[in-house]
Amino acid sequence: MRVFALGPFRNAYLFRGTMVWIGIRFAFFAFEAVALGVVLKVGILATVGLTVYLDAKRRDEDLFLGNLGISGGWIAVAALPIPVLFEFLVL
Repeated sequence: MRVFALGPFRNAYLFRGTMVWIGIRFAFFAFEAVALGVVLKVGILATVGLTVYLDAKRRDEDLFLGNLGISGGWIAVAALPIPVLFEFLVL
């Protein structure tokens, strides 16, 4: 949970997660798959978390945060609040 206290990282993960979610939903919209089931929505959110984690790993941010005592799983969790809000409340 300490990743949420690190403002620049928290904001970057929120932004990246939102952009990935927008890209995925735009792709579904472009292929006219607008009505999605709960399982597919959970799959989209898992894809967002995994994508943001892999991007942070590519940038070696997971090593830096690991030195601060923050595990890599929290990176994926930090990317999800806005996409979860959009996925289940807005659409």
